[in-house]
Order: sequence, then structure tokens, then C-alpha cells
Amino acid sequence: MNRTTPRFLPGRCHGTVLSLRAGVRKIHLSIRGLVALIVIAPIVVVSVTLVMLSVVTSRRIAENLGHAFVDNVTARVSAEVRDYLGDAVRISDLYMRRIADGVLPTTGLPAWERPMLDDLLSSKVASICFGNEAGDATWVLHGRGRLEAGRVVGGQNDRAPEHEISFSGAVDPVPFLVHHYDPRERPWYQSATKSPAALWTPVYSWFAGNGADALTGSGYARAVRDASGKVAGVLVVDVTLGALSDFLRTLPVTRGGYAFIIDENDLLIAASEGGVNSATGERLSLANSPSNAARAVAPQLLDVSPGTMVESTIDDKPVRALATLLHPYPGIQWRLVSIVPEAAFLSDTNAAQNRAVLLAICTILVSVFLGVRLSRKLTRPMLALTGHVRRVGAGDFSSRLNLTAVAEFEHLSDELNRMAHGLKQRTEFEKSLGLAMEVQQSLLPRRLPKVPHLDIAGQSRYCDATGGDYYDYIVLPEARCGDLIFAIGDVTGHGIASALLMATARAAVRGGAMDAKSLGDLMTRVNAVLAKDATHERFMTMTLLTLDPEKRCVRWASAGHDPVIVYDPAANTFRELSDGSIPLGLFEDATYEEYGVDRLTPGSILLMGTDGIWEARGANREMFGKERLRDEIRKRFRASASDIAAGIDRALSEWVGSQHIQDDVTFMVLKMH
Repeated sequence: MNRTTPRFLPGRCHGTVLSLRAGVRKIHLSIRGLVALIVIAPIVVVSVTLVMLSVVTSRRIAENLGHAFVDNVTARVSAEVRDYLGDAVRISDLYMRRIADGVLPTTGLPAWERPMLDDLLSSKVASICFGNEAGDATWVLHGRGRLEAGRVVGGQNDRAPEHEISFSGAVDPVPFLVHHYDPRERPWYQSATKSPAALWTPVYSWFAGNGADALTGSGYARAVRDASGKVAGVLVVDVTLGALSDFLRTLPVTRGGYAFIIDENDLLIAASEGGVNSATGERLSLANSPSNAARAVAPQLLDVSPGTMVESTIDDKPVRALATLLHPYPGIQWRLVSIVPEAAFLSDTNAAQNRAVLLAICTILVSVFLGVRLSRKLTRPMLALTGHVRRVGAGDFSSRLNLTAVAEFEHLSDELNRMAHGLKQRTEFEKSLGLAMEVQQSLLPRRLPKVPHLDIAGQSRYCDATGGDYYDYIVLPEARCGDLIFAIGDVTGHGIASALLMATARAAVRGGAMDAKSLGDLMTRVNAVLAKDATHERFMTMTLLTLDPEKRCVRWASAGHDPVIVYDPAANTFRELSDGSIPLGLFEDATYEEYGVDRLTPGSILLMGTDGIWEARGANREMFGKERLRDEIRKRFRASASDIAAGIDRALSEWVGSQHIQDDVTFMVLKMH
């Protein structure tokens, strides 16, 4: 028999108090450090600041103001650009829903024209276009100061007409342009079909030979796929970015400074001064901009990482320039270049220096005053606290602390006094718990009974110091089948209450075993004891069993307990002795029957256990289960009962690992020879 010692042991009060004393010592040292920080650190910092102030103030203020100014500009531009591009995303999502709902087909494109015109007029987008795999395409756009619409049928892509269209939707029957247009050849079509998600095209010029900013744009393209995932077409919604230049000119930074937006290739997207396209419609870089300011800072900004402020001159006037990352939408990597003249913010530098000196003097005076006051206020209570903890650590739980310096110390006094009282109660409780554990352990069998032709093993492991599991062997002078009663039970819950109910049940079993006419009668008597005046709201399951290995018969009575598992090694089969009735302690007038099985196979193995075995959970929260338990019995059926029990216990420990078991584990192994 193997009984595992519980994990929770009494006698930890002294270690708890020592930990408390160590914690208080750390708090004491940290308060000393706090006083030093308040008194010394400000003086040192202010002294160094006064020495360095005249050297670094101008640069620090300039950089801080410049960064703050540019951060504000970046936030406004990013929000404006996101809002500007958001229309394209919204319309693209709208059309994808229409396609999914069958409102718009991927073939028969004339049905697209009216919705496209309505959405174009009610948004900021410049163009909506859809093309399919057959080469069909239809589009509506703002271009050349008018509304234009086009449509082409696959196979006739060399004769794609474009018509002027009125705001009411009337189409001029005479096309103003007939040209080659195959959507499958367009970069946006090819990029979208290769991408699993929607994407933005690089910035481009719409019409070659026209350098207007309003004709610089980008498209939000996405592939339309059928149910099998095959590409049916591509939808692209274009926007123009010319309005960004107008927006930049309204920002505060451009009242005395400049702002430019460039893409990842250093080509201009928007500018507060000068254009972004050449007279032939080609994109301009920052270094080729018509703006003197852009050309002046371009060389320095190309050699530094984003977020680094550089100094330059424009018309012999010093300026600060900063290029920051601008991500108005995923997939777009732009930079915002802000140029601010130093004269815009350095006029306040001298006033800031004077305020800093005055603030430093005030800081020194206040620091010294507060340091002295605080050190006096904290030292006395901490000495009293140290003495109190020392007394509690020595076992004087009646010691009381009364700190009145501040409200927080009064609260600390109350909590420490309650803690001392709680430690006293905890010490007494742990002593009582230790005694209860010793008493309960003594109730479990200490020696295995010797029965001819029968090998017996049993063990119990509690998840707490005390538990509700129970097993026992009761020797009888005579019985109908065997002269030994095997008993196993499980009280709901854990702890002392369950242990007391378990002890009561043990006494009832042993007290009634000699006079009971049968196992059912004995179970009925035990129930009467447990159910009488039952106000504890607990109940107990139990199995009583007798076994005659010579006659190979077994008799049992069950009160709601898990069935006894029987293994027949000759047939390699398992069965369960499942007949029984309700748990003990529920109804005082409940009665129980005895059941029996004869002619068990020689070598049969019986396992009586509590549900803590198969309900034990591993690291993945999966239960051990009865199937794993049966496997352990099957693997060791030739071994002794004690080896089988040890194997089950070892497998259960490996399954649980380092985790604490959540329920008591108790079982007996009976093997007939």
C-alpha cells in the first residue's frame, strides 16, 4: 500500500513573517532613496542645466518646436489624405457587394454605366473602371474638364470609343476619341490579378502632354473572382491628388514655410509652392522642383533617415527641414517634407531661457524644503514600523502599531495589525490542520490483509491536506462470499468538512459490518447514519464488495459510486459492475440491494477507484480517461497487484506532470490467482 503525503503542510507562519520583514526593509530603503532623489537630484540636474543652458537651449527649443510643428502638419495631412483616398475604398467595397449580390454582372457591362456615373458625381473619386477576362471594359471619369464615358467589347479593343457625358447621364452619340484599349494589358489589371488582396497603384499622370496637378492620380484595384477562385475581372477606382497641393497651401506651416509630399522614388505628389509635373506631364523630383526651397533642402534630405531634422539656407536665411513618413493608407509609402524658417520660432528662445533660469531657482528652493520636511515625516514612522515587524517576526502577534503622521500611515497601521491577528489565526489553523491530517491518515489501512489466492494493493492521494476519499478492508468472521469487505468511497468536495464526513462513514461501515445481513443491509445502515440530521449539504458515494477467489464469486452494493472495473485476461475484455442506487446522505429512508457475479475467470483483476483517476487533467486540460486506465491494467495483467497499482500511479503522475491534482485519487487493485 502506498499513500502519498499531501502537498500542503503546516508550519509556514515563521517564513511568512520573515518575508514581511524583508518586504518592509525594501520599502524603508526605497523611501530613503526617494528622499535623496527629491533633495539631491533636482539640485544636480538644475546646476548642470544652468551651466549648459546658454549652449544648448536654442538648438533644443528649435528642434522641439520644429518636430512638434511638423508632427501636427503630418497628422493633418495624413488625415486629409486618408479621407481623400477613403472614398475610393468605400466605392470599391460597394461595387464588390453589388457583384456578390448579383446586382452587377461581370459580363453585360452596360448595366454598370448608370451606377458608375451616380457614384462618380457623389464622391471625390475621378474614375471608375471595370474590365473582365474577355477584354470587355467600361469606365466613367472626370477628364479634360468634363465627364467622359467609354466602353469596349473584347475582340474590338482597337476601336474603343470615348464619349462626353452630361451630369444627367445623356451620352453624346459621336465619340470624341477612338483608340486602342484592352483592360488586360493595363498595369492595374495585371497587378490586381497577381495580388490576393486589393492594392493601390503607383502615382501616375493621366494624360501625357498635360502638366496640370489635378491629372496626377492613383488607383485602388482589386480582382473579382468567381466561386472557384478564378479571376473574372478587375475593378479599379481612381483618385486625383491635385487637391493635396491646394490643401498644403492652407496649412500654417506654409504661411512662412513650405510643405511637399514625395513618394518612395522621391517624385513630387503635392507641393505648397510650384508644380509637381513638367510641361510635358512628367513627374518632377524634389531636386527638380520649380521651388527654390525644395531644391535647397533636397541634397541634405536624401542623405539622412526619415525623422532627422537638417539645417539649410534659402535666400541666405537659415531654415530647418524635416522629412517624416506619411502612410495615409496601407500600401502607400510617402514622405512629408516640411521646411520652417528659424526666425518663425527662435524669437521666443530668449524668453524661454529666462523662464528656465527662474524655474531652476524655484526648483532648488522647493526641493530643499520638501526634502527636509519629508525626511523628518517619514523617518519616525518607519522606525516604529521596523520595531513592530521585528516583534511580530519574533512571534508577538499581540503587538499593535499606531502611526498617525499621515492618513496612508494610519491605514498601514490598521492593515498590519489585522495581518498580525490573521497570522495568529493562521498559525493556529495550520496546527489544527496538521493534526486533522495525521488523524485522517491514521484512519486509512496501514497493512494489507493476507487472503489466499488474492493479491491486494491500494493507495490514496489527496489534493489538499485533508480529503474526502476513503478506502478500507473490514475482516468478517464469516460471509456468503469471502470473509473480507472491501470499501471505497468519495465525499463531495475537499477539506476538513469532507474529511469529517469520511470519518463518520468509516465508523458507520465498521460499526455495522458485523451485524449486517448483507452488503445491501450494511449500506442501508451507513446511509441512515449519514442522512440523519444532514445539514451539511454534502453526500458520499460508496461501493462495498466481497470476493471469494476460490469460488470466483463477487458480491457488491453501490451507492452512486463509479462501477468496479473487471478485467478478464483470458478473453482480454473488460466489464463493469454497475448495478447500484443513489449516493449516501440524501434520503434517510433509502434502501440498497446486494448484487453478485459468479464464475469469474482465474487471474481476473478488479479495480475499485474514485473519479479523481480518470478525471485527472493533463497540461492540455484533457482528462486521463478510463481508456488509458484500462490500457495500464491490460499492459500489466501478469504483474502483481502492487506493480499494477504502481504502474497506474506512475502513468497518472506523468499525465498530470507538474500540475497540482484537482481531486483526490484513491483506488484498490484486487487480483485473483
